[in-house]
Amino acid sequence: MRGNSQLSFGAPCVAFDLDGTLLRSEPLVRQVLADAAEDQGLELGFEGESPVHLLGMTSEDFYRGALRPEDSDRWEDLRLAARDRYAVYMESRAELYEGVEGTLTALRTRGYRLLVCTNAGERYVRAALDATGISDRFERIWWNPDGLTPKSTVLGRAVRETGCGPSIMVGDRLMDMDAARAVGARAIGARYGYGLEHELEGADAIID
Repeated sequence: MRGNSQLSFGAPCVAFDLDGTLLRSEPLVRQVLADAAEDQGLELGFEGESPVHLLGMTSEDFYRGALRPEDSDRWEDLRLAARDRYAVYMESRAELYEGVEGTLTALRTRGYRLLVCTNAGERYVRAALDATGISDRFERIWWNPDGLTPKSTVLGRAVRETGCGPSIMVGDRLMDMDAARAVGARAIGARYGYGLEHELEGADAIID
């Protein structure tokens, strides 16, 4: 780990992003998008490549970005087709990063209050946490209510409603770092996730 030597790890709350931080979601997302697009007669804009650049975005940006520009107005069709598949695919394909379960257990044992704060929708989040068996590790879970709300707003609500004091946000993308700064939380960048190196600049610490 590297970063600000003044970072306090005695903070009572740690909020985790989901995709690219807890969940190794790229293979699952790639397959779901491919099958959902085929079902709707659509073509993906990243055909043959990885959709990792989309992970962490709000719902509308994610699905618009997944399609070719000429089809982007049908993002809602793709979203609905994908939503139905996630619940089915998640049980057999959801995969946590190595060390996640042990880390969450250790943090809880040390008295941290653990939260999830993600741009993903409710059905996706619940399916992912249930399939990986870690739902009970978290005190509360926040998802994006409409696919449009900025992550800083979601995190801000989490901090207010839990009454957390000094808080930490752990994530792999720029929007996680920005959300932490917006609410006065410390930011820990997950370099093993899907963000590019420059997205984690300014994080209080980086974990590999």
